[in-house]
Amino acid sequence: MDNYFNENFYRSFPFIKGWQNVKCRKNNIKSGQPLVIKKAKGVYVWDNHNRKYVDFLMGWGTMAYGHNDDKINSIILKNLENASIINGHTDIAIKVGRLFNKFYNEENFKTGFFVNGSDAVSSAVRISRNVTGKKKVLFTGYHGWHDWAQPHCGGILSECTKMSCDVRGYAGAKIIQSVEENHTDLACVIVEIPLRIPDANDVIIKLRKLADERNFFLVFDEIKSGIRMGLTPGKKLYNICPDMATYGKAFAGGMPFSALIVKESISKRIVNELCLSATYWGHPFALYIVEHMIENVDKISNTIEDNGRYFVRKFNEVFRKHGTSIALDNIYSMPRIKINLNSDVVDRFYSASFDGGIYMRRFPHCMFISTGHDRIVVDSIMSVFDGIARKMKC
Repeated sequence: MDNYFNENFYRSFPFIKGWQNVKCRKNNIKSGQPLVIKKAKGVYVWDNHNRKYVDFLMGWGTMAYGHNDDKINSIILKNLENASIINGHTDIAIKVGRLFNKFYNEENFKTGFFVNGSDAVSSAVRISRNVTGKKKVLFTGYHGWHDWAQPHCGGILSECTKMSCDVRGYAGAKIIQSVEENHTDLACVIVEIPLRIPDANDVIIKLRKLADERNFFLVFDEIKSGIRMGLTPGKKLYNICPDMATYGKAFAGGMPFSALIVKESISKRIVNELCLSATYWGHPFALYIVEHMIENVDKISNTIEDNGRYFVRKFNEVFRKHGTSIALDNIYSMPRIKINLNSDVVDRFYSASFDGGIYMRRFPHCMFISTGHDRIVVDSIMSVFDGIARKMKC
């Protein structure tokens, strides 16, 4: 067990958690999460005991190409001579900003660059409140660590909690009902793309209509789906144009980066000066990578989609063959395991997966496919899943 998390090791790092909260950490201790990741390359990670895993977390989805990718490294090395931090705008920032501004054809957009997803989405919240004069935020997924996005965590003021409406896991009817109940003080609705509910398309269409009628903004959080599902996944899935959209580190090969694009018609309505600033926003190294990723997005997203489709098919065939109630959904670039079993069986499934060299997070978190999860990699781990399914059947 010294290869896995244990309470004594955890106590020696009081501010470092295996996952974001104690409940998840304890669950993953039971599942045998690797202790410390020592290095990573491609689709593989090695723990501090040099045990090798096929990684299905991929830097929380940021590594579309895989870890320590040669193409990404060469872009960074090539541009080292251009300096790291520059006071003022850069040519690459202007160039990449223009690329983002053209993501949607319906209306002109303006782009801001940030360091991480929490910054970008929280900036969308601040802009929404500034322009609409309203306070509440309704959100459907994970959008970061700021007060509005984690209203029930420790250290959050009660008045902040009252300004957030968390509808994660709700059915479409409940989401729409919550919007109707709060619309008089609703500044924005933030939807994590893809919205993982059966009637997602109808819900997005209704939200777009309500946003126009009730004077709030519709924000697409495409930080997880951006690049791996194309440049504008929400538009691709639902044929809807948001008022704002956010993108994350997958655009920068895992380098610190995020972007917020805002309709120009909204940016012109900002009535007060907004304090949105940080030293590393618009870091040149990241932007050179972003330029490459946008130029190659079709090849990247198509490869990821094909890899994910093959993985989901092979995984589901194995568990179906043994009659177990475990399956992956069909969001191929970010498949999520569906498990209708008791907690002890679930623990055994994840523990056996880790023992077999497969690194992933527990349900309901999704898996992340990269361009490196090709058929050779997928075929190499199917014997592990077959053994797990066989044992679970017994």
